[in-house]
Formats: sequence, structure tokens, C-alpha cells
Amino acid sequence: MQADGLSTLLMALGPEVGHDYASAYGPAALFITRTGEDKNENKNEGENGGFASRSTVAFDGAFNATLPPSVSGEQP
Repeated sequence: MQADGLSTLLMALGPEVGHDYASAYGPAALFITRTGEDKNENKNEGENGGFASRSTVAFDGAFNATLPPSVSGEQP
């Protein structure tokens, strides 16, 4: 049940403040945000939009070794 409360808190704080909170207090967290001009519109990939990810050190330590390069941000 603790994870449910933490996920709600991080979602409510938003990607920037949520990442800062998770980094300071230790939960492993991965934030995926929409990028581009119109974040609220449904657009096809490649039309001024995409996704960006940002993870905490705890997340990287726990999961980075198992993520494929396209997810972990490494170049193949």
C-alpha cells in the first residue's frame, strides 16, 4: 500500500518537484513526460512531440542494468 501512496504523491507533485522529492527521500522512481509543443493534444509520434524520461539514482541502481538501451538512454 505504501507504493500506491507514493505514486499518487509523485504524480501530484509533477515531474520536476516529484523527481526532487524522490531523489531526496529515496524511493526509486521513473518519470516519463510528454515533450513537444502541444502536450494536451493527441498527436502521432514525430509530429512535434515524443517522450522524455528521467529517473532517480535509486531507480538507476535497481533497474538500469536490465533496461534495453532504448529505454535506459544509452546509445547502441
